[in-house]
Amino acid sequence: MLYFIILLIYMGLFFYLQEYLQKHPLEVSQEYVQPETRALWLLWHLGGPLLLPLMGILWGGILRPSILGWVGILVVSTCLPLIIFLIFAWWTGVTPAWVVWSLVGAFGLFSLLFAPLLFLSEASWLLILLFIISLLTPPVLTILAIFFWAPELFPFPPDMEGYRKKALAYFTGFFTTYPKPSIVIVKGDPKTRIKGNPFHGSGPGLVITEAHNAAAIKDSAKFRGVFGPGTVVTDANAQVHSVVDLLQQLRAERVEALTRDGIKVNLPISSIFRINPGERVPALGHKWPYRSSEAYKAVFAAEVNPAGKTPLDAHQPLPWEDLPLTVAKHYVKQEVARYNLDDLYAMGEQLPRGAIGGEVKRRVKEEIEPKGIHIDGGGVGNKIIPVDEDVVKQRIEAWKARWISDMMKKNGKIMAQRQKQFGRVRGQMLMELTQGLFEESKKFNDLNPKEARTLVTVRLLETLDHVARSPDVKALLPESVTMTIEQAHRQIVKWQRG
Repeated sequence: MLYFIILLIYMGLFFYLQEYLQKHPLEVSQEYVQPETRALWLLWHLGGPLLLPLMGILWGGILRPSILGWVGILVVSTCLPLIIFLIFAWWTGVTPAWVVWSLVGAFGLFSLLFAPLLFLSEASWLLILLFIISLLTPPVLTILAIFFWAPELFPFPPDMEGYRKKALAYFTGFFTTYPKPSIVIVKGDPKTRIKGNPFHGSGPGLVITEAHNAAAIKDSAKFRGVFGPGTVVTDANAQVHSVVDLLQQLRAERVEALTRDGIKVNLPISSIFRINPGERVPALGHKWPYRSSEAYKAVFAAEVNPAGKTPLDAHQPLPWEDLPLTVAKHYVKQEVARYNLDDLYAMGEQLPRGAIGGEVKRRVKEEIEPKGIHIDGGGVGNKIIPVDEDVVKQRIEAWKARWISDMMKKNGKIMAQRQKQFGRVRGQMLMELTQGLFEESKKFNDLNPKEARTLVTVRLLETLDHVARSPDVKALLPESVTMTIEQAHRQIVKWQRG
């Protein structure tokens, strides 16, 4: 009856503890926790009620020990599970060896001292052996369950070297209440999911990146490298230095520059780039391609630009993503200085901005690609605007005056050519007309001079009337001239008939 009551009490305590832990989850300590304290916390969270000497109490009714025998049973049934869990903690590397073996030595010594008391009972050797096996079975089964279950719980890829042991170390390190931090990269921004201490925390830390991100890891003394995408296991002193976006990047900005004739203009520039992937291309089922060595160069190629910054921030390096555009702005200013303002707006087979963009891209590639950044494209936009509005107005007026002058010159040339052609045609017509009249006058040699002059006049008016009626000539003559010629012709015809 006593054993039944003890069993009920034990089960009640077990369910109460389970309910309590669900409502009060484990909190990571923000203050330093001593290694031996972490080991005790780990034992409590791993074993929990299994560490209580229930098995010894239940076996007491079978072994029927004396009072001293009861002491031996309780000590042994408590120490043996502790020793098993401590050895497991040492194997995972979470608990320092000196802490493990100190506690194992202490518990082992207690077990050796009180184990002989087990024989102060009516039990046989076989029952005592079964008692020992029953004490070892629960912690061993618990460890086996953790061994197979923990790696499936956390995102450790199976192809990672030693992934199972790392998963167990991460699992047990969390239950020491003082682990290393766990960080998840969300939209390129590191988010701490489990706070911890990167220097003194137990077990490994985790950095989980997005599919197109890698993490630059450093410690207090040196840079470890660029790792990912995926799950990155961190060890002592490791911290996230920065997040490297492996996708193609686009940066655009407007920049001011001086032309050769001293006019400040504002123009758009852009740069398209990414971490050098080498010969590899993206493929389904594979990590995003990149060269870790090239990413290392890019991260540490950042330059210091103190312009416009406070003294506190003046020595902060620019992110690698800003380097291509920063270099491009410098070269754009140099190239624009080779052109006058009017040259920038000139038309031709190759636009000036295209020539400027091509030269800037070439020089940026020469400077940036050795730093691990591959330049895919970039150039100068077409909206080039003088900064001073008065300059715009002046240039418009100058262009207007130049256009009017050019048009007047062209019109003058056209009029001169027309007058020249008209004079040549008129002279030819007069010559032909005179020659015709001269030939006609020869026919009137037998007439008196008055009649000859009259006939010549009639022929002249008929010729003029015939020419005036021609559509090409009629369109050029004033209407009054045409009417005068017709009226004179009618008058002469009337005179002839009269």
